[in-house]
Amino acid sequence: MDVILKNQSPNGVLRLILNRPKARNAFNHDMLQKIRTSFEEAAADPGIRVVVLSGAGTHFCAGGDIEWMKSVLAASPEQKRVYASDISRMYQAVYALPQPLVAQVQGGAMGGGLGLVCCADIVVSDSTTRYALSETRLGIVPAAISPYLVAAIGSRKASQLALSGSAIGAETARNLGLVTHISSTGQADQALEEE
Repeated sequence: MDVILKNQSPNGVLRLILNRPKARNAFNHDMLQKIRTSFEEAAADPGIRVVVLSGAGTHFCAGGDIEWMKSVLAASPEQKRVYASDISRMYQAVYALPQPLVAQVQGGAMGGGLGLVCCADIVVSDSTTRYALSETRLGIVPAAISPYLVAAIGSRKASQLALSGSAIGAETARNLGLVTHISSTGQADQALEEE
């Protein structure tokens, strides 16, 4: 199964869909590498005018896959550095995309999924979507996404979100500057077309 689905329209809109719905689109090493290469390829393609990033199923992205993260913790120091570098390179590729990036978010954007949201220029959120840096409740610092979180909402708001680890709704996320548009439940496609 492809962990990233791609669909390019004739008018230059590239849709990238995170495709691990049974895992709430949590990324593992394979997925984060494919996210990076998909964004690098899009950046180099003059036929692409805009990229829309979404998640298959009920969630946008639950962040890092817990089973994969356990294997990272058990890896050698050298392998941990490789994984950390790969995560960093993924976010750099997403953030550096020269075309506008629209995130179409539903269900939940947790941890690293919230990092992807922070890299987007426009965020269309379902009204029931929850956002959180839940890893902080496990004692894990959201280091890889911190620069993008701070760039999106500022250091004080980023600290508040990171230190609490609490989930926030779409309206609070909009007030913080994470979300630009809120759609009615199940109407994100329509809201996206209107933008």
